[in-house]
Amino acid sequence: MRCSRSSSPWRRTSAVRRALRTCHRDLWADNVRRTRDGGLCVFDFDNAGLADPSQELALVLVEYGAQPGRAGRIRAAYSEAGGPGRVEDPKDFAMVIAQLSHILVEGCRRWLVADTDAARADNEGWVREFVDRPLTRAVIAALLAD
Repeated sequence: MRCSRSSSPWRRTSAVRRALRTCHRDLWADNVRRTRDGGLCVFDFDNAGLADPSQELALVLVEYGAQPGRAGRIRAAYSEAGGPGRVEDPKDFAMVIAQLSHILVEGCRRWLVADTDAARADNEGWVREFVDRPLTRAVIAALLAD
């Protein structure tokens, strides 16, 4: 069976185009520190480049918005500060899903070739983070509804 161009899921998703902007693209907790005066310091810009700000905001919601009410507060503060991204659909989580998949694969690969218990334990931590806190449809729905 052949899909017509108009019924193709790629056709439907490509209709919504968002402006790409320079983004950090790696805003996990490991790359953010609190300063002495209570502010935040973001570092490790190795992965910075063009991205959809909504995708980056989705990553922030996954990393910091798990507690009920927090995702909504993050989105509101981001919007009030003039942030251009809007997380409104499960598709907005595509970048974070890809990143988590990469982290899982890389953690498994490194664990398999580790030659010390300490190295295996470190890479087990990478994998456990993914396994213990999976990004499921239910988690995404809760972040969107918050």
